[in-house]
Amino acid sequence: MSFFPNATGVMITNSTFLEHHPPVRRGRGLKMLYESSHPAAAHDSAAHEFAAERLSKTRHAGIVEDLVFWSGELTASGFTMWIIGPRSNLAHLCSERLEDHIAATFFFGGNPESLVNDPNRFFPTIAHQLSTRFPVYRDFIDSKLQSNPELIHKNLKTQFRELISIPLQEMIRRGGSLEARRLIIVDALDQCKGDHARSELLRIITTEAQDLPFAWLVFSEPEIASHDWLTNLITGVVIVGLFISYAPQHYRIISSKTSEGLSPLFLLLGSTSSAAGMWNMLTMQSGVAKCCSVVGFGRCIELIAGIFQVSVQWFCFTFVFFLYMKFYPERLKYVELDIEVPTHDDSRVIKTPIQSSEWRFSILCARITLGHFIFCSLTTIYLLVTAVPPPSPEVALPAHIQSWATFLGVHSAILAAIQYAPQLIHTYQHKLVGALSIPMMCIQSPGAVFMILGIALRPGTNWTSWFTYLVAGLMQSSLLIMCIAWKIRQRRLGIDDFGNPVEPDAVSGVQRPEVVVVEEEEMPEDVGVAPVDERTPLVGRG
Repeated sequence: MSFFPNATGVMITNSTFLEHHPPVRRGRGLKMLYESSHPAAAHDSAAHEFAAERLSKTRHAGIVEDLVFWSGELTASGFTMWIIGPRSNLAHLCSERLEDHIAATFFFGGNPESLVNDPNRFFPTIAHQLSTRFPVYRDFIDSKLQSNPELIHKNLKTQFRELISIPLQEMIRRGGSLEARRLIIVDALDQCKGDHARSELLRIITTEAQDLPFAWLVFSEPEIASHDWLTNLITGVVIVGLFISYAPQHYRIISSKTSEGLSPLFLLLGSTSSAAGMWNMLTMQSGVAKCCSVVGFGRCIELIAGIFQVSVQWFCFTFVFFLYMKFYPERLKYVELDIEVPTHDDSRVIKTPIQSSEWRFSILCARITLGHFIFCSLTTIYLLVTAVPPPSPEVALPAHIQSWATFLGVHSAILAAIQYAPQLIHTYQHKLVGALSIPMMCIQSPGAVFMILGIALRPGTNWTSWFTYLVAGLMQSSLLIMCIAWKIRQRRLGIDDFGNPVEPDAVSGVQRPEVVVVEEEEMPEDVGVAPVDERTPLVGRG
């Protein structure tokens, strides 16, 4: 190395030269970090000294005690607790009670144009507070910023990785300890400027930050999410469409006073499938539904529209089952025997007190449907009461609740897949439309597309929530095609939907046997037949 560049005619002998490098100034990186942070965002800053007094008092003081207990149970695994509600002093109360557990805090709010709402100051502020609590972290971040000062001005994802994630991992590798300070509190996240920046912070906190040894306690107003007008419109159309589409089926059974032609097994599978789908949706969106206690009526309706949609589906279908039982033809409830009586010239039809096999099976199906509904409802309510899921759709449900919701969705889909098979077989064998409503199926078959979209676009749902309705829609379309084919056949044969001749004169000359209804103990002894049961032939011997 030359000490005298460009020098000529100079000669130095017997000398010692020392190269001196000025020492690196420790703390220069921390100073840059401090200048890029916003000290007023800390919960204990002077700006927040009287903030709690200016905000409305929380009505949920019990939450503080629950959070104190929760913070004492924190482990090395990352976790996010999301608390959604109107602005109050709850975050300040929690910060005071949890002081010994806090690693960092960031309180948005105040003037919308204030620097405290600048998302680019979020991670530098968190990093600066961590540097004041953990010496090993402080030394590493100081050296890192001196080597690369531009890190402070990177995007949010890079800031999080370079200022929070990597330094913490290095601190742990060097043997640094977090001790009891494992909690980061963020208040009024909805006040963060910029929809894109706010969404990015949400994503980082609920995904990448979960690998850190911290728990995040986030407070936000419910309006942090924008309104999804397309999803709301689809859901509204589907709900109204469900009532309109089922009305023809309800009216047809009531007006004709008969439910002949419907398969009880079809109604059992449909009722249990729709019930399981309803409880699946309620489980998946239970956290979202809890926001109704702190939001307005309109916003509440928007949040629970998906639950209301599948509930209407369950009610309308189960009401068909109710009408089926109520208007089940009396002549089909009991076994009828066509026998010859020696003291009479003509045969008589005797209606016995023995229930027909189809009526007994219908009663069994109704009892199973009721039992299934009670079991699903009690289990769901117990799980949701004992382990409340977080109210944010971005935060995963607890494992056991997720498993129960998946079970409901899967067995709902399985039941829906085979739901229409009994009705298809029943209708094919009888070759009659019966009490089935073709107008209902004409509305519902294409309406299944909107039903699926209305559910799939809802937050907190997955394929198990809408697959049921996809399968049901395809099967119902097949039944509709069959009913149209039988309708054409009925017109050609001159019979109605129940197999009766359209022209009464066509059967005017046919003499029908006398029908006699007797009690079991009043069965005539002179009929000369064995005791009546289901094995008794319907036509008496000659």
